[in-house]
Amino acid sequence: MSNDMRPGWFAVKRGITNHPIFHKRPDRAFVWLWMLETAAYQDTRQDAGGKPVSVKRGQVLTSFRQIESATGVSVKIARGLIDLLKAERAIDIDTGTGRMLITICNYEKYQSGPDDKGTDRGTARAQQGHTKETSKQIPPTEDAASPVLKSVDADPINKAVWDFGVPFLQANGVKNPRPIIGGWLRDHPNPMAVLEALRDAQKAGTADPVPYIKAVLQNSTRRKPQWHRGQHRVLSNGRVQEFDGQRWDFRNDLTAEDVAHAV
Repeated sequence: MSNDMRPGWFAVKRGITNHPIFHKRPDRAFVWLWMLETAAYQDTRQDAGGKPVSVKRGQVLTSFRQIESATGVSVKIARGLIDLLKAERAIDIDTGTGRMLITICNYEKYQSGPDDKGTDRGTARAQQGHTKETSKQIPPTEDAASPVLKSVDADPINKAVWDFGVPFLQANGVKNPRPIIGGWLRDHPNPMAVLEALRDAQKAGTADPVPYIKAVLQNSTRRKPQWHRGQHRVLSNGRVQEFDGQRWDFRNDLTAEDVAHAV
């Protein structure tokens, strides 16, 4: 069964490209837009491996493989984005159906449209409401007109480290994981490296994750390549990335052949 979606439009928060999750990350932004567009417009029932599942308005019944197939964004990136959105309380996740049921938080507040209001005056109120309420779609980043001091804990990747790392380490017998995670974040300026090390430990199924993660982080620091701005690399799926001086971003306008000719 397909999602029962309303054709025509859906609302997106103004300034999304400046949010730390999406800034210079068009791959993440595209997955978020896909989720907003794919979310059920009204309550419906969909198939999950032969089992009918109730999907409410503002929910998406999907899987990482389906996201990859629909958007072209890798499972690894999609998984990282889901972790960040959960940490920001932009979405909730339920896997009890056997598939991933994503609930987009505050969907009702910023996806109600003119037809739902009934009058031109109501339409104006709806537009004003979008301006005020879409900020709740994802918590706002710093605004030039009202500067906010940004703490380490306010960084979405740091939040994902804590939200994933604390229960993971506790489940593996670490009674007080917070000082350990805090030390890793202090010693490794790139929190994504800590998050990836935690995920590697989970995938490896190690019974003693702390020394495993320490070794992963030490090796990543020791083997850090000397990348330079404008450098390209081709992934195993043929997609091209370019280093902007801080991180690798996808270049959808380049192919592996383009990069080979440029060498």
